[in-house]
Amino acid sequence: MAQTKPVLVTESYLHIIKEEFPTSIPTNDAQISTRLVGNNSSFRIISSFTYGKRTRLSLTLKDEFINHFVMVKGLLEFSRSKDYQFSYNVAERSFLVDFDESLEDGLKELLTFVSARLSEEIRFKKALTQIREIEARHKEELAALYKAL
Repeated sequence: MAQTKPVLVTESYLHIIKEEFPTSIPTNDAQISTRLVGNNSSFRIISSFTYGKRTRLSLTLKDEFINHFVMVKGLLEFSRSKDYQFSYNVAERSFLVDFDESLEDGLKELLTFVSARLSEEIRFKKALTQIREIEARHKEELAALYKAL
């Protein structure tokens, strides 16, 4: 014969515990923007949100870099540590990063690194385009010279 434990009436009710939970705090975007991206970055912070010891940033690229969104996404994914979780919105060309507040300096280094690589890549592409144009003109001139012979 199976035995059952009698259930007391007080055990069957929901108990509400009045405990204070850390609330989410919108952070001062200007302060965090200065700390993380500074003036020389290709990123712009749209908004920031702190909850507990974590921060969530919404970033976009500055206007002159917006066409390089896919390249920046690749640089971030190949360069980031597992401590940073990025999500990407291709339609809006924005990034969302979630990180522990103790890792803010590492995020600043990552964004600085990506900005520097992006600038180098843009300079390289511009120089390569100019080289191709010069080579095309050179081929045309050579073809004209050979034709004249």
